[in-house]
Amino acid sequence: MKQHITLFFALAIGVVLFNGKSSAQPTTTDSTFKPHGVVSALFFVDYFYKINGDSSAGSKGYYATTPKDFQAFDIRRVYLGYDYFFSPNISASVLLAHEPAVAPGSPAATGATAGGLLGDGTNGFYLKGANVKIKGAIPMATIIVGQQPTPAFQLSEMIWSYRSIEKTLLDFRGLEGSNDIGVAVKGNFDNEGNFGYTAMISNGANQKNEFNKFKKYFGELFAMFLDKKIVVELVADENYTGAGSNDTNKAATLKGFVALQLDPITIGVEYAGQNQTTEGKPNVTPGGLSVFARGPIMEKTLGFFARFDTWNPDQNTTDKGFNENFITAGLDWQPVSNVHIEPNVWIDSYKDKSSANTDRKADVAGRLTFYSKF
Repeated sequence: MKQHITLFFALAIGVVLFNGKSSAQPTTTDSTFKPHGVVSALFFVDYFYKINGDSSAGSKGYYATTPKDFQAFDIRRVYLGYDYFFSPNISASVLLAHEPAVAPGSPAATGATAGGLLGDGTNGFYLKGANVKIKGAIPMATIIVGQQPTPAFQLSEMIWSYRSIEKTLLDFRGLEGSNDIGVAVKGNFDNEGNFGYTAMISNGANQKNEFNKFKKYFGELFAMFLDKKIVVELVADENYTGAGSNDTNKAATLKGFVALQLDPITIGVEYAGQNQTTEGKPNVTPGGLSVFARGPIMEKTLGFFARFDTWNPDQNTTDKGFNENFITAGLDWQPVSNVHIEPNVWIDSYKDKSSANTDRKADVAGRLTFYSKF
């Protein structure tokens, strides 16, 4: 365990020193700046109809346990945020979120056991973010302290641009959390922001309190070429999950992402895999590939999106479990800026890995999604 901590901080210090030597410059001050706060919000609301599926357990899909022919209006996400800027270089953020873990109609979608709901079944909020950002203490970098987004899929989610439809691969399959409590350094190696990094140490428990003494270590590198038309990203992390003094239980994740932001089409490809080590048990190695495309049909008014994922819950086994293929596609109508109406289809299909060739019906939902931010 100690060698991992030493290596992490050695790499972090190396990045800081390299960045400082190559691009150190004095922090500028803005005489016109006044402390101020900014309120922000967004929400996704759906009408959905579960067209097909057998409500079996075992998938991370949002509609996996919703019965066939169920229909409902569903508030799938609400964010309420506040950012206060004390100075040009120091700010603080608080973010509240409502995000149900499963769709209405699921046996787990009622009462206190359902994510995003209060004990009586009404919609509730939890603390998604609470952090302080300090710019300039490290040249061309920002230090972030507190509950904050992780680098696991921030960049790929931004380029995918349709979180209102579905999470990106690692988030969708439950291998990574979108935020965690810790300390991060985010910076660039050049003034244009074409080459950058993130180094982060955190609890590894996402929104929950820490339950052991071990920590999670993230590293991210990205590069953008040809006026940001080509984006390449590599993310690696290691999360120690053992209790007490057990540092053998851990999950190590590696993700590669490439995007072509052409005019007018954007195409992205993401591969991710994880190695889960538990003392006394065989390693589990989930992994998958995601490919998406999006673009305009009518500039600033109507667009399209499509995505295909393959997913293997354990690449070490061939005789149990189900491989999954996920497909989504739809249209994005924007009658005014930041208001989106998105008719779409959501499909997660299953293929038995064993010789039994057990048939499990695909989960299929038709949706009309409303998305706005302000």
